[in-house]
Amino acid sequence: MAILTTTEISDRLAKSATGYDPLKDNGLIGLDWPGVEAMVKRRCRRNFESTAYTSYFNISEPGISRVILEDWPVSAFTSLSYLTAVSSAGVETWQAYDAGDYVVDLNEGIVRLRYDEFSEGIRQVKAVYTAGYTSAQLAANALDEVLILKSLLLSIIQREYAINKEHKRHMRSHSFGDESTTYNFDFTFDELSKIRQLKRWEV
Repeated sequence: MAILTTTEISDRLAKSATGYDPLKDNGLIGLDWPGVEAMVKRRCRRNFESTAYTSYFNISEPGISRVILEDWPVSAFTSLSYLTAVSSAGVETWQAYDAGDYVVDLNEGIVRLRYDEFSEGIRQVKAVYTAGYTSAQLAANALDEVLILKSLLLSIIQREYAINKEHKRHMRSHSFGDESTTYNFDFTFDELSKIRQLKRWEV
């Protein structure tokens, strides 16, 4: 599954990009598009696309009663468990919390214990859930956050297309899929504003 479709990209370039020729340039789109999506996911600290997760959490100090999931919105929350024992062979034993022991903020992807706090330690808490937007939600373009995400991706792809077209090459000298120490993408102010709206902040 992908966030954008080739039709959405082609429509954007046909309206906004100088010299766009779908017969010649759609191969260029196919090369750049997956890397742009991967780069935006890293910058926003989330996957966006519906994914099943089993996440483990370290509890670094006393008094912590919530964990922040890897993505949101949460479409299905299966279980929350705490570690009870680790055998000499490294086998972990987990005890599930009762459903009434915690509350899940589906929109924000945050789980809170109602009456207790987590024990300190490494891999003390495990959450099993599904989060992110389904293919139907991404295709419908009915949710504000999906529209912001697609607008961001299309803006970057259009700019990269113009650069590649100008230099008469299919890929820039770096790879979007490999953020090396020399990688420094120059986002526009509008793109940075959209990233701030989409990314995970400490809460």
